[in-house]
Amino acid sequence: MPEHIRCSVEGLSQGIAECQLGITGKAPSVSLQVAGVVARALGHPGLRRSIEGLLDRIDGPLVQDALRRAQCYLPDGTQINARVILTLGGSDSWAPHGPQGEIVLNLLPFTKLGDALLTKALAHELHHIAFFSLHGSKAISEPGGFLQFVITEGLAMRTMMPLTVRDSYYFVLWQRHLGKTRSYIRELPAVIAQAEEGLSDEITAKWIRNFGAGYYLGHYLVAKIEQNSGAEAVRDAVAIGPTKLVGVYNDMARERGFLKIPLAQSP
Repeated sequence: MPEHIRCSVEGLSQGIAECQLGITGKAPSVSLQVAGVVARALGHPGLRRSIEGLLDRIDGPLVQDALRRAQCYLPDGTQINARVILTLGGSDSWAPHGPQGEIVLNLLPFTKLGDALLTKALAHELHHIAFFSLHGSKAISEPGGFLQFVITEGLAMRTMMPLTVRDSYYFVLWQRHLGKTRSYIRELPAVIAQAEEGLSDEITAKWIRNFGAGYYLGHYLVAKIEQNSGAEAVRDAVAIGPTKLVGVYNDMARERGFLKIPLAQSP
């Protein structure tokens, strides 16, 4: 966990805040920069107080919990280096990871959804940044790309658990997958094969958009490993890569009678 956190905010009255957040601590170490809060509606006193409160809490338990969550499923010593751009407004309330370890996070929904979901969203994306620093990021159409998508989203979703009714529509989106794990496992090989040719709109909607089946199946796999062998087994497999996680799961499934993931078990 971080041993020291510093946060200073300036320029809020002009509608732009620059927040430099320096985090130091024992391995895994984290360097996180939060910059560029574009406050288009700060003339509204209630909204201003909400945003100022969120910024104040970034240097407290919120960011520490996000880091703890992200680090739980990373190999010991993994570094997270990210630039987080906070905005007010925009179509994406999440934090899409960019090629240079950049996260863009729209704070506006979280003024109502609250700190707990903001923490989970940040943990999710910080885990992505760290994972791709270890293994690189593949396009879904590349060989192994869709499997990487399933595993990385499953790991990142694991950092957000538990999702509860207080997490609003994210909880509702997740609940729609319940009872469908076996069918998703059976469909996966065909989806992977299609991914390299180009996914149809129907498959994209089902497996990728809005916490789709790929997120859920990846989380199921990771959760099974953790529940049966502990988080350390997950971290050890993450150090090697996505196919190792599948191999670990399949070995466990063979012993315990779970449905296996029908993929090669190369490490």
